[in-house]
Amino acid sequence: MKLPRSTGATSKNEATRIGFKAAERAAETNLSQAVISELLRSGVIGEDGKAILVPGPAGADSQVPGPKGDSIVGPTGRDAVDGKPGRDAKIALGSVVAGEEASVILREDNGVQVLDFVLPRGERGEAGATGASVVGPKGDSIVGPEGQQGIPGAGFSKDQGVSLIEDMKRRGYFRN
Repeated sequence: MKLPRSTGATSKNEATRIGFKAAERAAETNLSQAVISELLRSGVIGEDGKAILVPGPAGADSQVPGPKGDSIVGPTGRDAVDGKPGRDAKIALGSVVAGEEASVILREDNGVQVLDFVLPRGERGEAGATGASVVGPKGDSIVGPEGQQGIPGAGFSKDQGVSLIEDMKRRGYFRN
């Protein structure tokens, strides 16, 4: 038995159903927008739509053990190749000049890393008070024993005198 095809009544019902679904989707969209707007306003989510986590108060430590997790071991990686030994850094102090603002410039000169400094000049300080002169106690004079009489001679030249004094210094006869 063949049922007759419905005419306008089915189309009207179908149109109503389609209209109802469209209204339902519009209401869901409006509700979603209202919820998102409220979450943004209250600071629960950021402009990017991601949650902003606000930590709550710390809870008491639980005494109930949780289930044991599975251990996962990944594949072994390949061995690395050792690199070449590095070289020692060579660092030198370059110029130090006065300027408005402190800065440091790093430059290289023949394989040496050179640091050039610019330091602000400080204000001139006040002159200090004149210090008091302190005179210490006078030390004792010590006179050594008299030496032996030398052999009289015709005298010696200036070069011989200088040589004699240098010899005496080397032997420790003079103290600074």
